[in-house]
Amino acid sequence: TQLSDRFDTLSVPFLRVLKQIADAGERNHTPVTLCGELAGKRVIVQGWGNVGSTAAYYLAQSGAKVVGIIDRNGGRNMMMAGSVLAAVGCGLIGLIQHPAAYVAGWLVLGVAMRFATYDAAFASLAQIAGAGARRAISYLTLFGGLASTVFWPVSHWLSVSIGWPNAMLSYAALHIIVCLPIHALLATGAIHHHM
Repeated sequence: TQLSDRFDTLSVPFLRVLKQIADAGERNHTPVTLCGELAGKRVIVQGWGNVGSTAAYYLAQSGAKVVGIIDRNGGRNMMMAGSVLAAVGCGLIGLIQHPAAYVAGWLVLGVAMRFATYDAAFASLAQIAGAGARRAISYLTLFGGLASTVFWPVSHWLSVSIGWPNAMLSYAALHIIVCLPIHALLATGAIHHHM
């Protein structure tokens, strides 16, 4: 285990520490909140393996309601929602040049990244590719790294050529015109493959 793995927000040790903190607060009648109250919140976990089941257990113990498992239902809808949210986030940053809009845009992009990138994609690939999922996931990871390598200079070029607000609006358009249809088409078979 690498040291960085111990601080992964979905790792079992991290979740156990959060649970211990919450339990200590309860025993001492001290309210403990980390990101707001979980009671009554609806959550979706990535899968039902060791981490997913443990996360669901602790979230449910905190009063959250587990309403979905990506690995069971497929990632199609989540990835499509992520594409739309990414367009909204990029649009906020591009259209409104104000610090509050910038922060709001990045908050929306943070949610979009969880919906449209690896978590939902891996679950979908596992269902679509079946036994070939490991290879498909490896390719996706490779292309994800390549995309970062390509889009850094592209983003710089766009910012210099048309200004960063228009660069962000270009990315918003790409999410709707390119990513949304890909997520809709490629993930179509994911929902019913193993049911």
